Amino acid sequence: MATPRPRAFDEKIVAMWNEAHPDMPVMHSIIAHEDFKQAIRAYLTADPAPDVMTWFAGNRARFFIDRGLIADISDMWVESGFDEALRPRLPGARHR
Repeated sequence: MATPRPRAFDEKIVAMWNEAHPDMPVMHSIIAHEDFKQAIRAYLTADPAPDVMTWFAGNRARFFIDRGLIADISDMWVESGFDEALRPRLPGARHR
């Protein structure tokens, strides 16, 4: 994620988490999108695998969700109201 605003937002969220949860720190790594697409299978089967990640494509993630390598957070997304909160900014996005 090279775009400055989203990167700054991610860094701020990670810093807030680490401050609130010093016993469960998150290490923030930035990997170029194309490199990430090529290496994701290795990342998800590594020991230890990442606890948290972001990715653009929900349908691409489905492959890994169906194999138990990524947790499907659709229920939490709706229960927490993220679907409605983000709808004005992401008009084409929909929860599966």
